[in-house]
Amino acid sequence: MQKKVEEYIDKYLNTIAILEEAGVGYENVEILEYNTHHENGDVFKNQKDEFYGIAILNAVTSESAQKITREIKKNKSITTPKLNEFVKKHYLKCFIPESSDSYKKWRKGDIGVAFFEYNDSKKSISPGFTNESAEKR
Repeated sequence: MQKKVEEYIDKYLNTIAILEEAGVGYENVEILEYNTHHENGDVFKNQKDEFYGIAILNAVTSESAQKITREIKKNKSITTPKLNEFVKKHYLKCFIPESSDSYKKWRKGDIGVAFFEYNDSKKSISPGFTNESAEKR
């Protein structure tokens, strides 16, 4: 394994919250990115023409953590950029409707409690986040 990859693991991967159980919160999770617009300037809009924001959390599910670990073990020649891209695909994302107070209050770097819930009818995982930084503003 390359030295830079080892440094990346020590510096970044070790800080990711691994959410193992639905409904159980993990404290001190950071919002890595919060966006309400595409890179081209267009506002995020869903199929119902409602605006929304996306918060990318420094958290993954335990299943994603296992996939990341397997990729590192399997691919000994993985580079730091490729590993970074692989990890980015697994970060939990919260979608915030414009009608929510959180839409305007949340910011990159905010800290809070992350959790997830299973939605059996949709066969999906719904992440949640209690933004403690925004509550203090």
